[in-house]
Amino acid sequence: MLKIAEEKKIISLRLNVSLVEEVNKIADKLSISMTDFIRKAIEKEVEEINNDFFFRLSQVEYCSEEESNNIIKELKEMKEEDLKKTKRKIISLKKNNRGYSKCQQLKMK
Repeated sequence: MLKIAEEKKIISLRLNVSLVEEVNKIADKLSISMTDFIRKAIEKEVEEINNDFFFRLSQVEYCSEEESNNIIKELKEMKEEDLKKTKRKIISLKKNNRGYSKCQQLKMK
Protein backbone atom coordinates (compact mmCIF):
# COMPACT_ATOMS: atom_id res chain seq x y z
CA MET A 1 0.00 0.00 0.00
CA LEU A 2 1.35 3.41 -0.98
CA LYS A 3 1.45 5.93 1.85
CA ILE A 4 0.90 9.58 1.12
CA ALA A 5 3.75 11.71 2.49
CA GLU A 6 2.55 13.55 5.55
CA GLU A 7 4.01 16.69 7.06
CA LYS A 8 6.45 15.79 9.80
CA LYS A 9 7.23 17.60 13.03
CA ILE A 10 10.50 17.39 14.94
CA ILE A 11 10.13 16.51 18.61
CA SER A 12 12.56 15.97 21.44
CA LEU A 13 12.46 12.87 23.66
CA ARG A 14 14.13 12.20 26.96
CA LEU A 15 14.88 8.47 27.31
CA ASN A 16 16.82 6.39 29.79
CA VAL A 17 20.38 5.72 28.61
CA SER A 18 19.83 1.96 28.84
CA LEU A 19 16.76 2.19 26.60
CA VAL A 20 18.63 4.28 24.03
CA GLU A 21 21.46 1.72 23.99
CA GLU A 22 18.97 -1.14 23.53
CA VAL A 23 17.13 0.68 20.73
CA ASN A 24 20.45 1.46 19.04
CA LYS A 25 21.51 -2.21 19.16
CA ILE A 26 18.21 -3.36 17.66
CA ALA A 27 18.19 -0.65 14.99
CA ASP A 28 21.76 -1.60 14.01
CA LYS A 29 20.79 -5.28 13.69
CA LEU A 30 17.81 -4.30 11.52
CA SER A 31 19.95 -1.88 9.46
CA ILE A 32 17.61 1.02 10.08
CA SER A 33 18.15 4.34 11.79
CA MET A 34 17.25 4.80 15.42
CA THR A 35 14.78 7.48 14.30
CA ASP A 36 13.01 5.04 11.96
CA PHE A 37 12.92 2.38 14.66
CA ILE A 38 11.39 4.78 17.21
CA ARG A 39 8.91 6.14 14.64
CA LYS A 40 7.77 2.61 13.71
CA ALA A 41 7.49 1.62 17.38
CA ILE A 42 5.31 4.64 18.12
CA GLU A 43 3.15 4.02 15.03
CA LYS A 44 2.68 0.38 16.08
CA GLU A 45 1.69 1.39 19.63
CA VAL A 46 -0.76 4.05 18.39
CA GLU A 47 -2.36 1.57 15.98
CA GLU A 48 -2.65 -1.07 18.70
CA ILE A 49 -4.29 1.40 21.10
CA ASN A 50 -6.65 2.73 18.42
CA ASN A 51 -7.74 -0.83 17.63
CA ASP A 52 -8.30 -1.72 21.28
CA PHE A 53 -12.01 -2.26 21.95
CA PHE A 54 -11.94 -0.67 25.39
CA PHE A 55 -10.11 2.40 24.11
CA ARG A 56 -12.55 2.78 21.21
CA LEU A 57 -15.45 2.40 23.61
CA SER A 58 -14.03 5.18 25.77
CA GLN A 59 -14.01 7.46 22.69
CA VAL A 60 -17.76 7.19 22.00
CA GLU A 61 -18.94 10.73 22.57
CA TYR A 62 -22.57 9.90 23.29
CA CYS A 63 -21.74 7.78 26.34
CA SER A 64 -21.13 9.34 29.68
CA GLU A 65 -18.06 8.24 31.58
CA GLU A 66 -20.34 6.35 33.97
CA GLU A 67 -22.02 4.49 31.08
CA SER A 68 -18.67 3.58 29.57
CA ASN A 69 -17.35 2.39 32.94
CA ASN A 70 -20.44 0.21 33.45
CA ILE A 71 -20.02 -1.42 30.04
CA ILE A 72 -16.28 -1.94 30.58
CA LYS A 73 -16.94 -3.43 34.02
CA GLU A 74 -19.48 -5.87 32.58
CA LEU A 75 -17.13 -6.88 29.75
CA LYS A 76 -14.21 -7.42 32.13
CA GLU A 77 -16.37 -9.66 34.32
CA MET A 78 -17.05 -11.97 31.38
CA LYS A 79 -15.13 -15.20 31.31
CA GLU A 80 -13.55 -16.69 28.21
CA GLU A 81 -16.33 -19.27 28.27
CA ASP A 82 -18.94 -16.50 28.05
CA LEU A 83 -17.29 -15.05 24.98
CA LYS A 84 -17.37 -18.40 23.15
CA LYS A 85 -21.12 -18.88 23.58
CA THR A 86 -23.41 -17.48 20.98
CA LYS A 87 -25.70 -15.06 22.70
CA ARG A 88 -27.04 -11.61 22.26
CA LYS A 89 -27.07 -9.10 25.05
CA ILE A 90 -28.35 -5.58 24.71
CA ILE A 91 -27.11 -3.12 27.27
CA SER A 92 -29.72 -0.42 27.82
CA LEU A 93 -28.58 3.02 28.78
CA LYS A 94 -30.42 6.17 29.74
CA LYS A 95 -32.07 8.40 27.21
CA ASN A 96 -30.54 11.81 26.59
CA ASN A 97 -31.86 14.92 24.81
CA ARG A 98 -30.64 13.58 21.46
CA GLY A 99 -32.33 10.21 21.88
CA TYR A 100 -30.76 6.99 23.05
CA SER A 101 -27.02 6.82 23.19
CA LYS A 102 -25.23 4.84 20.53
CA CYS A 103 -23.99 2.51 23.24
CA GLN A 104 -27.49 1.17 23.71
CA GLN A 105 -27.11 -0.84 20.54
CA LEU A 106 -23.94 -2.61 21.71
CA LYS A 107 -24.54 -6.31 21.08
CA MET A 108 -22.30 -9.15 22.11
CA LYS A 109 -22.30 -12.57 20.53
